[in-house]
Amino acid sequence: MKPEITDNRYEQLCSKIQDFELQMHERNRKRIKYGIITLFLLPIVLGLIRWLTDSDKLIFLLIWVLCLFLLACYLIGVEYLDHSVQKKMEEMTDVTDGGEDLDDFLEIDHEEGGGR
Repeated sequence: MKPEITDNRYEQLCSKIQDFELQMHERNRKRIKYGIITLFLLPIVLGLIRWLTDSDKLIFLLIWVLCLFLLACYLIGVEYLDHSVQKKMEEMTDVTDGGEDLDDFLEIDHEEGGGR
């Protein structure tokens, strides 16, 4: 393959990856925003339901605590995935800016898949 064609394919690949990363980051920001809103609305909704049904306080307290733990785990998971993608994008940017071989970063096997 000619070097210009390979460089063009790398640029297109990097562009697509960066676009995907930006879309994923925006979706994660929305997920985090809705998770935090839910953290604030949950006690209000549970308190209102408990008040309307005059149910046992302990049951609603346990439901509230369980929901808080589940929401916290969800938010931690979303943030962890977002952080790992951001870190990988920084590594990719360092590789492409530093002039290192992008094939090493992408772990492409030239013997098996080089003639695509």
